[in-house]
Amino acid sequence: MAPNKDELEWSSYLEAVLLIIKGKTFATASKVALVVGTILVGINQFDVLYRGKVGWEVILKIFLDYLVPYLVSSVGFLAPFKKTKSTQ
Repeated sequence: MAPNKDELEWSSYLEAVLLIIKGKTFATASKVALVVGTILVGINQFDVLYRGKVGWEVILKIFLDYLVPYLVSSVGFLAPFKKTKSTQ
């Protein structure tokens, strides 16, 4: 079930972070992260994966290749729902 507009409104950055942690952006951001993250892993880690030299550093980099697009997409998704002083 998609969250309604009232559930997505926020006025402080802490509220926005809590919305992301609660998973309010998951449905949208996870799709973006899956596509963009997979492309980034292919670009950034293909040679290491191809050689089979995967260590904890590479696993961390792969995790970040998915996390960054997830967070950017979440922020972009929440941006229109920010309450300004005129809307409060």
